Amino acid sequence: MSENRINKDLEEKIDLYINGQLSQEEVDELWVELIQDDYLIDYLKTVANTKAVIESGRSKAKNISLQNPVK
Repeated sequence: MSENRINKDLEEKIDLYINGQLSQEEVDELWVELIQDDYLIDYLKTVANTKAVIESGRSKAKNISLQNPVK
């Protein structure tokens, strides 16, 4: 399997991890890979930060809409 395909598979696992969709065993296996690859650690940070920004924006938008209901 090419390195590019391996990275794609690991990126998909990171996405599942961020969304809480991996078992504890899968999380442990993923972290074994993560600690060996700076690219994957950076990808994990990017995905986690992006998700946090999106959720924060949604939360702010919800609060604004609750404060200013449409008449």
